[in-house]
Amino acid sequence: MNNKDYLYIPEIKRIEGWKDIKIEMSGEKLVPLSQSSSFIVEPMYYINGILGAINECYVRESIAHMLEQASLKLPIGYKFIIWDTWRPVEVQQSLFNDYKKVLSSKHPNTNEEELITLTQKYVALPSTNVLQPSPHLTGGSVDLSIVDEKGKLLNMGTDFDDLSNKASTRYYEIRGNDNKINSFEKECLHNRRLLYHTLTSVGFTNYHEEWWHYDFGNQLWGKVTNNKC
Repeated sequence: MNNKDYLYIPEIKRIEGWKDIKIEMSGEKLVPLSQSSSFIVEPMYYINGILGAINECYVRESIAHMLEQASLKLPIGYKFIIWDTWRPVEVQQSLFNDYKKVLSSKHPNTNEEELITLTQKYVALPSTNVLQPSPHLTGGSVDLSIVDEKGKLLNMGTDFDDLSNKASTRYYEIRGNDNKINSFEKECLHNRRLLYHTLTSVGFTNYHEEWWHYDFGNQLWGKVTNNKC
């Protein structure tokens, strides 16, 4: 398969009301992805010194198996690079607080309630309720990208955790429809298609606001697929 064969990314269901979904405890153990040669693990929040972050990326055992399956569908020599998976509550709280501060400086006239709502577009509200945790606390969310056979990150158009409209998974699909897309953007479009179709082909769903974020078995996945969590 080469770039011209990558499929169009379809409309992605916008996720609303996922926080009302209660999940069932699976009892499945968390496993470290660094033990697999199929992945490159770079825990970005630990690297960036986020409070409470750990030097590993853990997922539920079934998620690790799914990622292994997906990795076999990548071009020869390509690998997934894993940036974030299961998070301690302390990390979720740190990320939420930091982003809320950024928004507060950008929107000084916004009240606290509005700031909390805006923040949740990209960072879920921390929760210690085991039946209603934030998605990354379930071990079923993965933030990742792809490196080529030389270990170089594929161009996706934005950095990980970019908070602009360009981070939306279908940003370049929409740009392409308007015929406003240059050669660099075409490259980003093809690479996002590769990531999207490789992961969704084994059962993951994507969070439409973040090209790097994929889910299985948690509330976001349940809301998109109408399956029980």
